[in-house]
Amino acid sequence: MFGQGDSTLLNIKGTTLMIDTGGSLDDSYDVGKNILHRYLLNKGINKIDYIMLTHFDLDHCGGAVFLLKNMEVKNLIISKQPEKTEVYEEITTIAKERNTNIIYVEKYDILKIKDLQIEIINPNSNFITDNPLNNNAIVCKITYEKFKMLFTGDIEKIAEQKILNENLKADILKVRTSWIKNFDYTRFFRKS
Repeated sequence: MFGQGDSTLLNIKGTTLMIDTGGSLDDSYDVGKNILHRYLLNKGINKIDYIMLTHFDLDHCGGAVFLLKNMEVKNLIISKQPEKTEVYEEITTIAKERNTNIIYVEKYDILKIKDLQIEIINPNSNFITDNPLNNNAIVCKITYEKFKMLFTGDIEKIAEQKILNENLKADILKVRTSWIKNFDYTRFFRKS
């Protein structure tokens, strides 16, 4: 068993955006090398325009090290961190060495990537101190034409409560599995 991981690849008109890069809780298995890199090459993708890392737990960013070292990654999207972990330092150091542009985001930022709009909903500058890696993860809504996707990283109840007054309506909601029980998803979906 290799643990768990999270990664999403969007390819819009030839522009690639990867949200998180998965990872493994077992240091002996490199998800970037053994899964992501092979998958990307198999799909004819030899460079990544943007990697967004929602936070720096290994199950979300562990594959980034291999990708940054072995592929052209033009931009790395991250947020300022309440605490700088060893993997954060490693990833940002590699990105700088490889001339990958690092884009720091926070709440209310809007990124435009061709026909995509990325609205940052979390974190803000007042970091949550309870489980800070998860609760200060990037939450973003990606809009393509009229289609909207909401990515929530690994935020927990305390962070969920802080963003509930935002416009969270989306066609697809990507959540962590712990949200499945006792959660009212209807507030996140647009009405037809």
